[in-house]
Amino acid sequence: MKKGVIILFIVFWIGISLISAQEINFSYPGNVIVGKEFNVTLFLINFSDDNYDVKIDIKNGSNYISKRFWDNRWRENSWMGNAINLSEKNNETFRLNITENYEGLNNFSIKIRNSFNKEFKFFYLLNITNYHNSSSNSFQNNSNNSQNKGIFYNLSWSEEDIVNNDEFKIKVAVFNLEDKEYDVKLWIETDKVISERYDEKNNEWKSGIYYINGFFKGPGNKNEKIKIRIGEDNVNFTGEANLLFRIRDESEISYKINISEKNNNKNRNVNQQRIDENKQENKEKNETLTDAKLTANIIRLGKIVNNETEKTENINTNYIVYESKTEIIKKYSVYGFALLCVGLCILIVWRKM
Repeated sequence: MKKGVIILFIVFWIGISLISAQEINFSYPGNVIVGKEFNVTLFLINFSDDNYDVKIDIKNGSNYISKRFWDNRWRENSWMGNAINLSEKNNETFRLNITENYEGLNNFSIKIRNSFNKEFKFFYLLNITNYHNSSSNSFQNNSNNSQNKGIFYNLSWSEEDIVNNDEFKIKVAVFNLEDKEYDVKLWIETDKVISERYDEKNNEWKSGIYYINGFFKGPGNKNEKIKIRIGEDNVNFTGEANLLFRIRDESEISYKINISEKNNNKNRNVNQQRIDENKQENKEKNETLTDAKLTANIIRLGKIVNNETEKTENINTNYIVYESKTEIIKKYSVYGFALLCVGLCILIVWRKM
């Protein structure tokens, strides 16, 4: 009984582990200034116990424009090894600095790598301000003004989640909302809109061209997840596309994403299995036909009576069975041996009497 309970508990725990997707919470300033150090904090959610390396890539095209402080020195384009050990804690704070000239929104990535070299990738949006020839006082004042000058937002997701024929969630964080409700729109497009988004309030899927009314309610900073999927008319689409988000009457942001095919390896295995099954079926059919041909051509030697082969017809079949002399001797020798044994038994009993 106890063993059964333990097994059920293990199965339940494994099922929960598989269902729970790896996520992160990433705390960072919405606006940063070139040349001014800032801190970010990373929380791992639903990750298994392990040591994780972390890499934060802030780039302008193919050029890295930031450095992070790790192992007592500033580094560029390198992993921060064993940054988070989940047996001890699930978060870590990192020091970053934008070291190259850049102005505007930047789509940057956070990479997390476990001890088996499996990577998890997440994306965020950062607003970078570049002030030239400014004193430290005006630097700080302008930073504060920039952070309060209007609404801005970013998206984050797991790269592994974006699969066709699957639903996936996009985390939307918005900042500096006023005291009112906001309509939002989230969609994926190529040369047209190819996605649908889920409206939990009305419990319905609708095309990505439509807004979700009253999705955010201010004031302050908010974050929510929106469920999204590729529409039925584009279920075979794979490759690069654009993920876009906007608040009604505000600007929109765009990210490059890659949509992968669902269970690609599994589909290949299923197709290969079907091919193998067809080959085996054809092979068996060919073998059956070959056996039938061989059977039709077999002539078995029988005993000769008056120079003719003795034959016995099997009434239950449509073909004739030929028996050899040796086969007949074997058949009747069993009966002879049985009669001999009976006779010996009778003699022994007779003598005793």
